Amino acid sequence: MSSFDEFVDEIYRRSIEALSILENRVVKTPLLNNIFLDNIFGYKTYLKLENLQLTGAFKIRGAVYKIHKLKNTIGLNGVVAATSGNHGLGVAYASRLYGVKAIIVMPKTASLFKINSIRKLGAEVLIHGDYLDNAYEKAFEIASRMNYEFIHSYEDIDTISGQATIAHEILEIVDPKYVLVPVGGGGLISGLSIVFKKRKPGVKIIGIEPKNCPKTYNYIKKKSGETIIKPSIADAVLVKKPGEIASRIIEKYVDDIVLVEEKDIVDAIYFSLNNLKTIVEGAGALPLASLLSNSVSIHSEPVVGVITGGNIDPLILRDIIVQKELNNRLFIIKGFVKDDISVFNKLISVLNEYGCRLIDINIDRFKTRKELGRVYVELIVETINPSIIRDIVDRVKNNEVFLEIES
Repeated sequence: MSSFDEFVDEIYRRSIEALSILENRVVKTPLLNNIFLDNIFGYKTYLKLENLQLTGAFKIRGAVYKIHKLKNTIGLNGVVAATSGNHGLGVAYASRLYGVKAIIVMPKTASLFKINSIRKLGAEVLIHGDYLDNAYEKAFEIASRMNYEFIHSYEDIDTISGQATIAHEILEIVDPKYVLVPVGGGGLISGLSIVFKKRKPGVKIIGIEPKNCPKTYNYIKKKSGETIIKPSIADAVLVKKPGEIASRIIEKYVDDIVLVEEKDIVDAIYFSLNNLKTIVEGAGALPLASLLSNSVSIHSEPVVGVITGGNIDPLILRDIIVQKELNNRLFIIKGFVKDDISVFNKLISVLNEYGCRLIDINIDRFKTRKELGRVYVELIVETINPSIIRDIVDRVKNNEVFLEIES
């Protein structure tokens, strides 16, 4: 047996050990199936909802398992991690669980939403550098200087083993023919692929990445040169390349890597909210995006998609909802009106008369200075009858109100 095979066997063994350690410490998340999904795709489809995990993402599994082992073997002064979000939440939660000090280093690009969420769990957050690579460098320096343990999100056998428990939970319920997994650094898909290939060798493991960050796709397809990373709503998987451990495992056990467009990811986020009544973040929506866009070829059932997280910034989610509902039930009416409260009252009165709901109103007194006494307004209006919007605009149009419908 090669050293690589022994390494793989060790991950599998630790994943079984992790199951018992994680019991009652993390949530055994539901595996969702409903007839709605089956009818849309034409085959039995399950979604493993890690967005319903304690910290809103799967990363807690590897963090709890890793810190549990460290706490019970060498003892800990503290831990440090570098992250753009979900790994930091997992480490912060696990540190609080075991009474360990935690420092989470995050780049300047990290969302304020995730920064505040980590702080609420009691961890110290340090903002450093423009990119995650800069945060890693700072975290390594802190770990060395303070004698803290560095907790890597994917380049670590224990974190990989902890994430792999998801596969065991899936196999308790269903015997999948395809498993669709988002790919960032590759720790999750590495652990899952080992468990699935050990227990069900015929299963197809498909990694899903945004087209704006095709690092694992390029690796699998043997494409030379550095991967160019563009901004993506799936920010949790934006890394320059898969980890060294993950790369070897992916090469042997992952059957394919599929890319999806940004539009498809946004569509999947909205689909989840509107039809499945569950909130998913960009990275978590990747499997569903690949199915809805027919980017992945499915030849047998059942299919399982791993929804890795739901920690989406509420403001981004709001923008998606507005964008998707525009010209459906939400409409933007904009233009110039007299800066007089009676004009606004009349406008709102007409909206009420037509049974419309005013969702939002923005007033800009500096949009133009050509005409004194006028302000620029933008109204977001909800109605179940789109045809009345034109009637409303025509009804209120006079020498005090000049509005138009945004197309």
